[in-house]
Amino acid sequence: MKIIALLLISTLQWFGYSVVISIGKSQWRYLLLIALIIGHVFVFPLWYGRLSFSHTLDCGNPMIGTYLFFTIIGIPLTILTDFAYKRRINKKPK
Repeated sequence: MKIIALLLISTLQWFGYSVVISIGKSQWRYLLLIALIIGHVFVFPLWYGRLSFSHTLDCGNPMIGTYLFFTIIGIPLTILTDFAYKRRINKKPK
């Protein structure tokens, strides 16, 4: 389930880059990248934790795992998606 969330975030990142480029604000791509990295640390684990662990009483260890997953896997995936988009844009004939 966490992997599906990361793939959805990467897809939305790619779509966001396409929208930002199409409206002519290509520098906003970096703002989107920074917002997603901050989201991986502070926002997405909390949203995922509320959806997954809302009906259980436990010691909080699943939440630590969720934070680590979104930080260790999510941030490099976001940066990799950014590099892939840059590479795609640079290879496009003008």
